[in-house]
Amino acid sequence: MENNKKRRGMKEIRAYAKQRPKVFTVYVILRLLVVAVLVRSAMLKEYESMFVCLLVLVLFMLPSFLERKLKIELPDTLEIIILVFIFAAEILGELECYFIQYPNWDTILHTTSGFLCAAIGFSLVNLLNKDNRISLSLSPLYMAIAAFCFSMTIGVLWEFIEFSADRLFLLDMQKDTVVHTISSVMLDETNRNIPIVIQDIQSTAVNGVAEIHSQILKDD
Repeated sequence: MENNKKRRGMKEIRAYAKQRPKVFTVYVILRLLVVAVLVRSAMLKEYESMFVCLLVLVLFMLPSFLERKLKIELPDTLEIIILVFIFAAEILGELECYFIQYPNWDTILHTTSGFLCAAIGFSLVNLLNKDNRISLSLSPLYMAIAAFCFSMTIGVLWEFIEFSADRLFLLDMQKDTVVHTISSVMLDETNRNIPIVIQDIQSTAVNGVAEIHSQILKDD
């Protein structure tokens, strides 16, 4: 029984590789790179990085899983973009610190995700349009509006997730490393609820940093 399952699995993999060689090649290359990072993280005992690598490996299987369960077929270009986006966000962005090394990395990913979500939304609506079992027929204009709304909704929900993670778990998913302008009524000395704006902030100082560093040195 186990041998038969293995043979079926190998046949399915070979058939998939023949049908979609570009997607299969990108999938294998990215997966090998993630495994290499996983091995390196294990050698360095970086357990959080190991968890991220395992999560990425699971996310890589998500497009094919949805295709089998929903009985749909994503365009090759869309699936490749999804795989590359996951790798760029988690492995390069988080583990390789591209978010810090390249200031525009987060902007690039957010822009890409916007177009990506719009393409996914358009594809989903298009599949419903073509399904004979569903009495739905939308014009191209309505399909474009639906794709736009889907993309905006996913983007807003993701911002909620980032904000919640930063507030509850003290992470920095929003990557707000430098704030150049602030506006707050707390700075109004007259207490008249007037927002005071401070622009062109070049540097900041945090009270208590010296004490924290000295305490760390004492503990060492």
